[in-house]
Amino acid sequence: MLLLKATLLILMLAISLSTFAQKGSFLEQGIKSFEAGNKQEALGFFNQHLIKVPGSTAAYYNRAQLYFAMDSLILALEDMSYAEPDFGNQANFWQLKGLVLMKLERYQEALTAFDKTLELNFLDRDAYFNRGYSMFKLGFPEKAIEDYDEALKLDPSFPEAYYNRALAYRQESNDSAALVDLGRVIILSPPFLKARLERANLYFEMGAYVTAEEDYTAYLEVYRDDALALNNRGLARSRVNNHVGAIDDFSVAIEIMPERGRFYFNRATERFFIKDFDAAIEDFTDAIEKMEDPQDAYYFRGKLYYENKNYDKSVEDLKKAHELKPDDRRATDLLFTARMVLFLSRYWIYLVAFALLFINGIRLYRRK
Repeated sequence: MLLLKATLLILMLAISLSTFAQKGSFLEQGIKSFEAGNKQEALGFFNQHLIKVPGSTAAYYNRAQLYFAMDSLILALEDMSYAEPDFGNQANFWQLKGLVLMKLERYQEALTAFDKTLELNFLDRDAYFNRGYSMFKLGFPEKAIEDYDEALKLDPSFPEAYYNRALAYRQESNDSAALVDLGRVIILSPPFLKARLERANLYFEMGAYVTAEEDYTAYLEVYRDDALALNNRGLARSRVNNHVGAIDDFSVAIEIMPERGRFYFNRATERFFIKDFDAAIEDFTDAIEKMEDPQDAYYFRGKLYYENKNYDKSVEDLKKAHELKPDDRRATDLLFTARMVLFLSRYWIYLVAFALLFINGIRLYRRK
């Protein structure tokens, strides 16, 4: 999900320095330090101003913005409560409060703040955007879409709004609309590669594996260490039978996140396809050790042992797969077959001897 839209410098400039500060005051020095990125220095100046001018709402408001930038969100809310008597009639005040509440994941309260922002300034693009984000997080994608629509009416070249609206469309299962919005993001802001990744995931779900691979590749040219994207591109390559390319992707993903059992499982299946059975068994073994639910890994390793005529180990793995998921007919049926083959492979000589004795017995009986 997109990072919160916060334009602190704009909020800072909304304060009239001539009204709330004299040239050279601690308040003005604090504002300048904050604008220059010197947060600790700015905090010191604001604190000194409040010692000199107790109850200064301008100092509280500016310090609230500073606390927000420092992720001291509870302190920011506390300062805003002191600043509200003089700043509660400004849209930027409520915009900031909404942003603080969003970062605290108090989305219902954030909605109230953004409603107030829009009462004071119905042309605030970011207020619609942030209210839409809050609606989305509360599980109301349709209402989120309405707010993103309003933001885009005010700014048709707002890539973040198209991106977030695409996510809301996806929750509404409107994949075609999501694709259109993601395409707009890519055109408006090519460096916005999250849109490429999201579109790749959507194409993959729709079965357009070649197109999905293209988008994953464009994303991975910049974010080379994204193991999940590498894994997903590997899956897309697998679907078009590019097993060697898929193995390459899974191998790099494993180097980045060696603790992820699913990556080993995926590589094992590709190695099975190219008949690299020993390597596939090693990967299935790693997958069993690292996956929370190793049932599939036990089944496929058991199947691989069966193909290699290692029936003892096959029965052992298939039995574990059956125990983990008794309703899996694949494991149940193959376990039965493997046990029968194992039994026959062990006791075939006794069965042959028994058959010969039985046949001879019938012959003797007929002679009599």
